[in-house]
Parts: sequence; C-alpha cells; structure tokens
Amino acid sequence: MGYRVELIAAAERDLAEIIEHIAEHDLPERAIHVLDCIEATIEGLATEPRSCKRMPPPHSRTGSIANPDAERYPRPPVDRGGR
Repeated sequence: MGYRVELIAAAERDLAEIIEHIAEHDLPERAIHVLDCIEATIEGLATEPRSCKRMPPPHSRTGSIANPDAERYPRPPVDRGGR
C-alpha cells in the first residue's frame, strides 16, 4: 500500500531557497545533487513512511547542525578544472 506525499507551498519555497543558496555559495552541481537526494527521500516516504528519523524539538537541540546522513549521501566528486 502506498501513501500520497505532498509538499505544502511553504516547504516548496524553503526547498527552492535552500537549493538556490547552495548553487550560489557552493557549486550548482552540488545543489542538483542535494535536490536529487531530497526528492528521492520524499518519494521514498510514499512506500516507507517510517524510514525517516524523527527530529527532537528545536529547543532540545544543542551545538552545531550535524549531517547524520553524510555517509548515505556523500558529496559527489567535483571537477575543479585541474586545481
């Protein structure tokens, strides 16, 4: 049985802003890679809705933001033109 997964308008705007920020401050290729990973995760929720970790409430988080999925979604190699 599949579920219907929808992004609300605010989430779509936030995602667009995040991808634009990455493209402007890092590399456009990396922004595309991040978008692909996010879209794959969202699509996966239709069949595995409990596959994503629940985040603790914002007030209980401390320190810097960590990337728990760094090994799952490694950064793609980037050709820096011989640098």
